[in-house]
Amino acid sequence: LFLLYGDVMEYVHSYYIMGGAFLYPGNVTPIAEANFYGDPGSANIVMRYAKNLSIYPLNVTQSAIVTPEMVNYIHSKGKTKFLKPLLDYYYYQFYQKKVPGIQGSPVHDALTLIAINRDDIFTYHQSAVTVNVLDTVRGQSIGDFRSTFEPETFGNRPKHRIAIQMNYEQFFKEFMTVMTGELF
Repeated sequence: LFLLYGDVMEYVHSYYIMGGAFLYPGNVTPIAEANFYGDPGSANIVMRYAKNLSIYPLNVTQSAIVTPEMVNYIHSKGKTKFLKPLLDYYYYQFYQKKVPGIQGSPVHDALTLIAINRDDIFTYHQSAVTVNVLDTVRGQSIGDFRSTFEPETFGNRPKHRIAIQMNYEQFFKEFMTVMTGELF
């Protein structure tokens, strides 16, 4: 869309994406997160052209854990029946094998949706971003985390907000409030 309808994309106020892994191991390769690995070319187009872009990488979304106790509580309220089988039988079992000792299921995309309304629960770092497209490092997300930003490092790409930390207690309250309709 940025290449074909760049003039239309100018009207979009902000972008929120889940993708990348900065200074953190990937989930599909040692250095790449699944979304950026799947289409690094498109990820690069977004990094180059999007204005007011916030990125929620694996290193933050991996800590958005929904525990079995949370799932059972949500299920007991009867608001949604899809969450328990999805998290219990798919995600939780998957993550138990991939990350032994994990206490629940990370809800990567749900955290990104929460960010739209609860931007205040994150700490951000500003940097331009590039995504590697070469075979052996395909999907690697690269930002400048040095104390001084040098624009020429990334060919004068725009700086984006990269979430680097999340307040889990606030995430818990927001997630449970949305999923149950109760105020936490």
